[in-house]
Amino acid sequence: MPNFWAAKRVVPQLWGVFCRTQGLGLKIFFVFRILRILICRGDIPMLHDYRLVLCSCPDKNTAKAIAEKVLRARAAGCVNISSATTSMYWWDGHLHADDEVMLAIKTTTTKLDELFHLVQESHPYDVPELVAVPISEGSPAYLQWLADVTTATNSSS
Repeated sequence: MPNFWAAKRVVPQLWGVFCRTQGLGLKIFFVFRILRILICRGDIPMLHDYRLVLCSCPDKNTAKAIAEKVLRARAAGCVNISSATTSMYWWDGHLHADDEVMLAIKTTTTKLDELFHLVQESHPYDVPELVAVPISEGSPAYLQWLADVTTATNSSS
């Protein structure tokens, strides 16, 4: 939830009008107006603009290759590679259990399509697991870093 004391410092004219306004409808209008200004100025990050993408890989080498590919393309800011874990799943009408390595890929919504394309073109599975989960909260500094590194120009390929 945004800090309305920060709004009082950042948007003093609207805050003054908000405090003097009678009626719930007008107060709601001013709350949204203040939030819009704060978001546009970057004082409140849009937390739902970030995603954590989960992707399973058959082994560590495949996971590292995919991680490097998406990072070099700036489609992600960070990729965590897990130790081997056992995945159980249905495939071709049969229950399977295999060792897999999980990727936890941090990205932005604007890079999601590019990320999915990069993973799908290099992944050995017919149907790679690609699940994007919204990041509902996070350190503003980390989220800003994530936005910065995924919008930076690619200096090393």
